[in-house]
Amino acid sequence: MGNTAHGHSESEVRAEIAAERREFAHVLDGLPARMWDEPSLCSGWRVREVAAHMSRGVRYSLPRVAAELVKARGSLNRMTDRCAR
Repeated sequence: MGNTAHGHSESEVRAEIAAERREFAHVLDGLPARMWDEPSLCSGWRVREVAAHMSRGVRYSLPRVAAELVKARGSLNRMTDRCAR
């Protein structure tokens, strides 16, 4: 594995991403049940939709994302909203 543009190896970058995902999961695990339905700063989305959106990258494979985009008739916004809900 080579170096990225900033001199970090690919394995270092992957480790950083994994650590960030664990930290995010820890934050979500600590949310009281009532917080999941609170409005977020993203118009029309509660905390639960934001969390679903933020975690989609580890839950959906590339073929599934492509299929969802086809279902949304090519609209990334429509696909993102539907998948988050």
